[in-house]
Amino acid sequence: METGTPNIGSIIGLVAGLEYLTIVGRERIEAHELALRAALRRH
Repeated sequence: METGTPNIGSIIGLVAGLEYLTIVGRERIEAHELALRAALRRH
């Protein structure tokens, strides 16, 4: 085991990211990503 304070900041960031995915939804994020890829291919 390591001594010292656990990396709380990373845990908080992970939880925030998971909450974001839950609220927005993977499908919506994927659709946005695909739209960005298509826009980049056009340029």
